[in-house]
Amino acid sequence: MNSGLAPIPVRNSSEPSPARGFEAQGRGGDILYIGREGLTIIGWVAMWRPIEIFLYDWWPIDHRRRVYLSLGRAHIAVAESSNP
Repeated sequence: MNSGLAPIPVRNSSEPSPARGFEAQGRGGDILYIGREGLTIIGWVAMWRPIEIFLYDWWPIDHRRRVYLSLGRAHIAVAESSNP
């Protein structure tokens, strides 16, 4: 389940700080603003599936894990059958 860690760098890089030069004025500032917003959207899209797994899809995974744990603790007895 490493898919939850992959989008983190994408999301962090999608919000540039003003120190990186995104406070430009005029026409260039508009283009940079659109680019910054585009990177923000790409970051959220990249995080969509890991967030969905975290919020909703872990219930069946946890149920399956509990079934396997209970099967692992089950006591099994092997008996010889007298019928051929």
